[in-house]
Amino acid sequence: MLSLPTGAGKTRVAVEAICDHLALREAGARGRNVVVWIAGSNELLLQAWECFRQVWQVPPHRAGATIRRFAPLNLVRAWAGRDADSLEIDDRPTIVIAGVDQLASWARNRAEVLARIPTRRLACAVLDEAHGIITSEYRSVLIALGLRISQREWRTPKDAPPVFGLSATPWRSRDQENWPLHRYFQRSLVKPASLGTKPIARLQKKGILSRVDWERLHVHDTAPMSAAQRRRFEQFKELPGDYLGQIGLSGPRNAKILKRLCRLPRKAQTIVFACSVQHAEVLTVALNRARGAGTAAVVTGTTPRAERADVIERFRDGGLRFLCNVGVLTTGFDAPRADVVCMTRPTASAVLYEQMVGRGLRGPRNGGTARCLVLDVQDDGMPEGILSYGRVLDLWDR
Repeated sequence: MLSLPTGAGKTRVAVEAICDHLALREAGARGRNVVVWIAGSNELLLQAWECFRQVWQVPPHRAGATIRRFAPLNLVRAWAGRDADSLEIDDRPTIVIAGVDQLASWARNRAEVLARIPTRRLACAVLDEAHGIITSEYRSVLIALGLRISQREWRTPKDAPPVFGLSATPWRSRDQENWPLHRYFQRSLVKPASLGTKPIARLQKKGILSRVDWERLHVHDTAPMSAAQRRRFEQFKELPGDYLGQIGLSGPRNAKILKRLCRLPRKAQTIVFACSVQHAEVLTVALNRARGAGTAAVVTGTTPRAERADVIERFRDGGLRFLCNVGVLTTGFDAPRADVVCMTRPTASAVLYEQMVGRGLRGPRNGGTARCLVLDVQDDGMPEGILSYGRVLDLWDR
């Protein structure tokens, strides 16, 4: 498992290592020259595709020598409804960039398609945002590709190729949530020693991550959870969806959030993580009324793909000031102009919190901003364990 803070370049590190390995191997004996890169969102898949294209085309100069590319790289797309019958892997160095949902569909309905991936030629497999491997989709895909022994056992077969996980949030304890990762990755967590004991501070000093101005927006009198909701929280260690929907429609809470957002500088670009779809829509309407039509837009899991791409592009170009969403922009979404992240959605998951806040943390050397304001909406009376930027920073430092 390779772990780096969000925005520090996990994808680039992995892609450069893989390209170097394939280029050096291609210069000598051929053999294991196929890589399967698996991710769970279109944004992550496109990010990996572009990164492989760029890195392979520009051979790096390392240790006094250029690592030449002796053959073209074969990039194979396997996501977003790819026609299974057109999947071709030839003798060239090949990267299969695949969506886990697409692979899971083939594993269920077209097992012969996955059989076309030559597992004996696999140099490695990469699982992006690897904390997601505990889902049933990943389980079936890993078994079908020969990367996991069985439904019950969290182990790779003895003859399996190396499997690398990428995650912004390293495991921190052997609790129920993390033990499958410990077991599957053989307790091998790789963190760059050069970043020392405070990696976020070191990356900020280098300009790779932006420096964070952290502001807590306290909300009083938030309605408490019901007894049933509290039991679900204690069982699953996450706030129930119906409770998030409930606080997302709190008038006084939204009034306080909107008042603070309307005080932001005119040129500020803000990503807002809402509690529910309805909450995101309410905030978008209110912001457009308060700051002018076309100021804010919303994307959710049901937003058509073309519309979603258009909204994101307008935000990247500076045409939108506020982009409200409900967890659909947590991974792979790149908006380097964003200099404010507003966290209205409380969560007890360090993984989810870091994914959300990380959307605005790219520094000037990484195409982003020198500073980023993190607005943490903090409700009084929340159960112990609800995350904030300060807590996540402390977890990384430990």
